[in-house]
Amino acid sequence: MTSSTNEQNLSRKLKLRERHKQQASAADAIDTAEKKVAAAKLDMAKAVQQAVDAFGSQQAVEEQLEISVKEQREYLELLAAVESDGKGKSSAPAAAAAKGAAAPAAA
Repeated sequence: MTSSTNEQNLSRKLKLRERHKQQASAADAIDTAEKKVAAAKLDMAKAVQQAVDAFGSQQAVEEQLEISVKEQREYLELLAAVESDGKGKSSAPAAAAAKGAAAPAAA
């Protein structure tokens, strides 16, 4: 009976370890995805800034690229927040994520 109980306990431990390993892997995948999303938002914010500079106004960007003025402002606010942190390079996506930067609403 003791041998059977030990085998059952070992089996449970192995199952728990495997489940923990899967959960850790999933958490890592989520973290990686969140970093990529934050980086993409920052890239989009930079592109919106360049578009505003190139077209001369937010209204012109809205007309030419169909990005609403509201969305433009949200991206520009994100860019300003990241730049005001003085961390414009590798930590910028993390800073954007830390600020809880919401994705601009689709028009």
